[in-house]
Amino acid sequence: MKTIRYIFAAAALICAVACNEDFRRHESITTGMLIFENFTIHSALDVEVVAKSVSEATGDYIINIYNEDGDLVKTVTYAEVKQSDYGIELPAGNYSLEVLSGTLEVAAFEAPVYGAKEVFSIVAGGKTSLDEITCKILQCAATVDYDDALKEIMTGDGKTTVEVAAGHPLTYNLSYNGGNISREERIGYFSMESGAKTMVVTFSGKVNGSTQKMTKVISGIKAGELRQIRFIKKVNAEGDATIDITVNGYVEDEELMAYIAAPQLDIIGEDPEAPKGDGDIRLLFEPDCTMYNDFSNIVVPTLDEGKMDLRLIIQCPGGIKKLGVVISSTNSSFIGAVEAAGGPELDLVNPSDESEIIFQVVPFPHGADLLGATEVHLDLSAAQSPILGFQGSHTFVMKVTDNNNCRNEAAVTMIVR
Repeated sequence: MKTIRYIFAAAALICAVACNEDFRRHESITTGMLIFENFTIHSALDVEVVAKSVSEATGDYIINIYNEDGDLVKTVTYAEVKQSDYGIELPAGNYSLEVLSGTLEVAAFEAPVYGAKEVFSIVAGGKTSLDEITCKILQCAATVDYDDALKEIMTGDGKTTVEVAAGHPLTYNLSYNGGNISREERIGYFSMESGAKTMVVTFSGKVNGSTQKMTKVISGIKAGELRQIRFIKKVNAEGDATIDITVNGYVEDEELMAYIAAPQLDIIGEDPEAPKGDGDIRLLFEPDCTMYNDFSNIVVPTLDEGKMDLRLIIQCPGGIKKLGVVISSTNSSFIGAVEAAGGPELDLVNPSDESEIIFQVVPFPHGADLLGATEVHLDLSAAQSPILGFQGSHTFVMKVTDNNNCRNEAAVTMIVR
């Protein structure tokens, strides 16, 4: 009888040990599998004004896997996935998968990059399958051209720069070559990772024997767009040849038109009801403000480097009827603050209550007292301390309309390094 009890006790002990081992084995499983058995990458060739199509990606597409902390944990190629029905063992948790067709440059010619992201989770002991992912182009793009009438009055070399991320322009050169004009015909591609929503286009070149320059700010750009920029000859109300710009075949709306610039101002187009053209509206530095001489390069000094001196004058001989500012920035936090303050377009004559947030950062003069003023003084020096908290390039386009409906605009760019 005692022998039987020993046998039962031993059996129970063996069973307990076996169950405990099984429990420990189950408890020790902390990984799962990401399965690519049915995985397919497609690329959607959807740059606007280019014929749309979808095709399977090439094998050199890169697949990056990041954990929830943003750390890169695995990199494979699409070819590796297709050849082996690739499976990857990963610790349980949340992940994101990034697909890229190549290296995303800030700005480069003929360098489109397609990409996509997808989130997934890994369960301990489980399998997660990924199926089809469609990649889209991650950049905006631009071409630059000149109409025949404008080429006829060109008398030397020129160039056009296109810039989306501050400090990273692409140059589209134009060669005169004794009247046989040739131009940069390649498509430029611009990364949108900086958060910029504007494209700054600047032309300079020999026209009718003198060096002419104009700048155009194109707003509302986004990934997947191809901006076909074309400079055209136009004759103004005085009969002088000027330069206009079209984008994708359309002349920009009147508020945004740009012509050959005066030394310190980009002149917008003639209003049919305003025979005086730009009304001699000008933006100038105060005579004794010598810290800067270029509106496009206002580098804000640190507090240790000294006090910023940024004092400007708006001259409007016809008296101000409208005065506004359009704001853009490469800093997403600054854009967020602008959005919270009612948006990027400010009416300085009739400001909204929300705009006070912006005026605390950049102290633009505002209020009904501006109406009819022929000269407005802007002391933006106090912007130094608050704007230092937003690294990047911040552009403020001043838009002025006088009582004769003449219009003009000028861009001031503050750079925080």
